[in-house]
Amino acid sequence: MLLIPAIDIKDGHCVRLEQGDMNRSTVFSEDPAAMAKHWLSQGARRLHLVDLNGAFAGKPSTIIIGTAAVKNPGFLQDACTAFAGHIMVGLDAKDGKVATDGWSKLTGHEVIDLAKKFEDYGAEAIIYTDIGRDGMLKGINLEATVKLAQSVRIPVIASGGLSNKKDIEALCKVEDEGIMGVIAGRSIYNGDLDLAEAQKYADQLSKSQ
Repeated sequence: MLLIPAIDIKDGHCVRLEQGDMNRSTVFSEDPAAMAKHWLSQGARRLHLVDLNGAFAGKPSTIIIGTAAVKNPGFLQDACTAFAGHIMVGLDAKDGKVATDGWSKLTGHEVIDLAKKFEDYGAEAIIYTDIGRDGMLKGINLEATVKLAQSVRIPVIASGGLSNKKDIEALCKVEDEGIMGVIAGRSIYNGDLDLAEAQKYADQLSKSQ
């Protein structure tokens, strides 16, 4: 079970939002690059980078943004062909429906349907974010995450709500369903979770399953 630090960039700063609201942001660093180096020094094996300004403008600058894939499926297909096995697609959703433009617009697309389509394109994994929980420290939406993981053959990464070791325990218990990791955001920035310790704990739980 991978713990993947989130580095969300707004106006050049490393921030965390509450439920995707740009007006409810907390700045945790003025230097996103330094923050990335910090998490890598703490043992992070992957990082989740998001250009919030681009996402809200509908013009994301990173491949791991669901908006680009939803609005420009040809882009995703080309990217998966060019970088086979290295593209993760982010699907942000509320009540099973995909949201775009920085979560400001709900579409009629079902998360599972799009996930299957992206799987066919050759995506390596799906990052599934429950936008109602993101930044709220209320726990992962396990039911929806497991349902999605059971519907596709590629791994799913949970996102939105990670708060403590109990959440990590719960995720490790369903790891065999196809859940390979979780995005860590506010919980590691405010100190509720120590990234290095939490990853070690997750590794121990995974080995004991």
